[in-house]
Amino acid sequence: MYQIACPNCTAALDLRRRSADGAYVYCEACGSEFALKGHVCPYCGTYHEQEVGFCHRCGAGLTRRCPKCDTVNWIGNEYCTNCGASLDILELIVQRHIQDVEGRLYQQMDEAERVKAAEMAASQARMERLLAEEREFQAAIQQRLLEQKRQERKILTIVLSVAVVLFVVIIVIALLTW
Repeated sequence: MYQIACPNCTAALDLRRRSADGAYVYCEACGSEFALKGHVCPYCGTYHEQEVGFCHRCGAGLTRRCPKCDTVNWIGNEYCTNCGASLDILELIVQRHIQDVEGRLYQQMDEAERVKAAEMAASQARMERLLAEEREFQAAIQQRLLEQKRQERKILTIVLSVAVVLFVVIIVIALLTW
């Protein structure tokens, strides 16, 4: 969702907290209310600085035509901007109900994305921890293998030394008895 900052305190604004006509937004941080330059989609809460016909995020239509003069109006307007005729309030109520349902769905989708991101970060941290443990384990194995090779060399040196001594003793005995 596109974020805008409060012009008074620069806190992030919750664009779902706006007046019934969608023209004003309320800042929870400083308590000020001010007019939006553009419009907020009543379905998903995406802010559109430019006047657009369809929401860039959810694709919902953001305009409707006045039945009296056929002027295109923003979907949140209760009266036509050209002739002042009342736009169908029943349609607006239905759309607000849909907005509430869709708003909850989008809120749940946003929450699911946050949970997914948190789970991915936790998973990444676990993976890094496991990889570090694996590297430590591999290093310990390498150290044990090196120690084992040193022990084997030591034993081989002792065995060869004993064999050479025995060989020399046997040769000395053979020379003495001959």
